[in-house]
Amino acid sequence: MDKFKKVLRFNPLIGISKEFCQIIKIEGKVCLQCRRKGIKTIMSKKHLEEDHQINIFGFQRLWNEIRDYFIHEKKQVIDNSSRN
Repeated sequence: MDKFKKVLRFNPLIGISKEFCQIIKIEGKVCLQCRRKGIKTIMSKKHLEEDHQINIFGFQRLWNEIRDYFIHEKKQVIDNSSRN
């Protein structure tokens, strides 16, 4: 009888709340302060820092850190399962 290997799948977004995802999406929205002045621009990390002196973490860096964490965790699980 053949044994089936369990495929380990990791979803980095599991455990991240809907509200947190909405905060991340803010970087893709139109800047309301600039829109009132007749300027249409997106609220990117760069725009907020340069034009409004607002420092944010930035979704690119955040996503990279989440992804790297889960890749590290996946490697640990694979290493531990291969030892058994």
